[in-house]
Amino acid sequence: MKLDTLELYRKHLFDDPNESKLPDHVSKRIVRIRQAYTFWYEFPMQSETEIRDFIMRNGGVTATQAYQDIQILKILLGDIKNAGKEWHRHRVIHMILEAYEIAKEKQDNKGMVLAADKLGKYTRLDKEDSDIDE
Repeated sequence: MKLDTLELYRKHLFDDPNESKLPDHVSKRIVRIRQAYTFWYEFPMQSETEIRDFIMRNGGVTATQAYQDIQILKILLGDIKNAGKEWHRHRVIHMILEAYEIAKEKQDNKGMVLAADKLGKYTRLDKEDSDIDE
């Protein structure tokens, strides 16, 4: 993937496709990637196969094209395939926030406090910035 192409998608990912001066096929791909990006970000536990199916179903493209879109998505989301630290951080924070919401719905104050505590410790909000850098 060319850096220029990736930058194009990154730059225009959330632009209005109706106001875009990009070629039609590029605008359509950006919309497809945006939909998949939003879906995968919202549901980080989805497998690559499920994302492929989502792209094919909503974008009307082949599996080959869907996998090419996923390649761009991985770069934009932080290389999910390699499951790097940033991706796992995103997933853990998402799970903690979900636990908080469930506890809140059940009016479980103890569960809310525990989830908030875990989030604070995990994101190191309990540390001074100078302590983290060392």
